[in-house]
Amino acid sequence: MEYMMKDKYKTSRLYVANLGIINDSSVGVPNFKGKNLKYLFERLETNRGVKYVELFKGYTIYENNGMGFYHDLPYLENITPLKEVMPYINNTVELKDLLLIMKAVNAKDTSHNMIYIDFDGVILDTEEELFREWRKNPNRHLLPEKTKIDYIANADWDSILHNSKPLNNSLHYLSEMDDKSVILTKIHSLAEGTAKINWIKENGIKQNVTLVPYNVKKSDVVDAKGNILIDDCIKNLDEWEEKGGTGILFDANDDNYDSWNKPNIKPYRRVLTLSNIKK
Repeated sequence: MEYMMKDKYKTSRLYVANLGIINDSSVGVPNFKGKNLKYLFERLETNRGVKYVELFKGYTIYENNGMGFYHDLPYLENITPLKEVMPYINNTVELKDLLLIMKAVNAKDTSHNMIYIDFDGVILDTEEELFREWRKNPNRHLLPEKTKIDYIANADWDSILHNSKPLNNSLHYLSEMDDKSVILTKIHSLAEGTAKINWIKENGIKQNVTLVPYNVKKSDVVDAKGNILIDDCIKNLDEWEEKGGTGILFDANDDNYDSWNKPNIKPYRRVLTLSNIKK
């Protein structure tokens, strides 16, 4: 009988593990294929003690007071909280996402994934300072795109960065990430790129910086496949996932819209702070 699945699970209760096989024919262990595969378990506390329930078939393994497992089913190896394997995941997981999560866990060693982090609208809230003068023009919506690009390229980026505020304690959380994270930012001029690099160094950010010319895609500059992009622009996430990457929406306002008021229809997983993706 298959396990009765729920609509949502608390991530804190979810674990991934390998199923070990007991060399005892009397136990009647099911024939599991692929010993190296990871399986997803929910950890539950019951009157019998702690048990792990495999979510898709309901195979149940009981802990034996911390001394191992009752061997009426395959035992577990390499038990790891899901949050450690996929640090960027939300605090609750929906049923519809479980297969995608397990596919991602088994597709590769997630410790080798690169996490690319957008700058504007994720690390620093530059929009208010950048467009302060631009918004004073009542006819700005009638201007060609090139005029807007030139405005951004010629802006005083040193002043903009100095007067902008970090988003949701981003500097602290960047300091807690490992060397598998990189800042990936679009620029409209060499002056903008230089100002951003200087600001990053001055604020003690250890991550390397990759500059992306405004007229090319981020996935054209770095390899998206198997890697993660944290961005506040859904268009960038769409392009990233088309190239085989994983897109995560940085939703600082917690309203399920990106910074251009585009709704998160797909939907992409959201993070409100960079604390959700630290390794």
